[in-house]
Amino acid sequence: NHACTANESRRLSFDEIAFYKPYSQVTDHNAIDLDQKVMEDYLNMATDTSFDIAKNIYMNGGHSKSIARIKLDQPLKSVMKKGTEVIGEKQMGGDLKASALIDIKIGVQEFELRYATSEKQDTHVTCQVGALPDAKLDGCFPSAGNFSWTAVNLNTNQPENIIASYTYDPAIDNVNGRTLMSFSTNAEDRMYTCMSCPYYDYKLFYLYYGEYDYAHQFIEAAFNGGKTQFLKGNADFGLYGFKGRASEYEIITPYVLQQL
Repeated sequence: NHACTANESRRLSFDEIAFYKPYSQVTDHNAIDLDQKVMEDYLNMATDTSFDIAKNIYMNGGHSKSIARIKLDQPLKSVMKKGTEVIGEKQMGGDLKASALIDIKIGVQEFELRYATSEKQDTHVTCQVGALPDAKLDGCFPSAGNFSWTAVNLNTNQPENIIASYTYDPAIDNVNGRTLMSFSTNAEDRMYTCMSCPYYDYKLFYLYYGEYDYAHQFIEAAFNGGKTQFLKGNADFGLYGFKGRASEYEIITPYVLQQL
């Protein structure tokens, strides 16, 4: 079967992850490890400033699910369906693709576009900003320019090419829809109340601590040098210095990432 052979050849091109060969594109999910790496670098600096930077990355990300919040110069005249491919230009030149996160109605001017990702981990997305002190802006949309996309003309019911101008602030309006914090703060929906939930291990932790976002509360207390307020198993991070609090963060992080 030529279709199967071609599909297998395509799937075999995915990069290995710690000796594991994925059979679908997971580069954007896997990029959360880059947030972890940068955070640990700042935690190891062991200062108030470095801890603040690490906390900001934990909360707001920088590498995974990169999103541009843009504003068109004129309101939309046709619906932009979820997943619609939008083509713009990189700051350093060349085409740059993104897609609509949701259905966007006629008359809307401000909305979010998710940058396209590739199968290669090292270059999975060209725009990496979020809370990163060393943001990569060259691969983002420039502060002003034009987008083009295909939409259905309401009068003719035929597809047509749309070109629209936009503005945004690349340093502020490039954000991340997937962060380390979100794995814990979204855990109730994704690991306890979803259709196939609850996850067995997660349920045990929830019943013990009495909080759906127990991992986030641990980490927040470690960052702030404060106390947790659980039913059981509380910790007082005020008893630790920078090194001890950083060490506790590294121990707790796997519980944040249970969804992976």
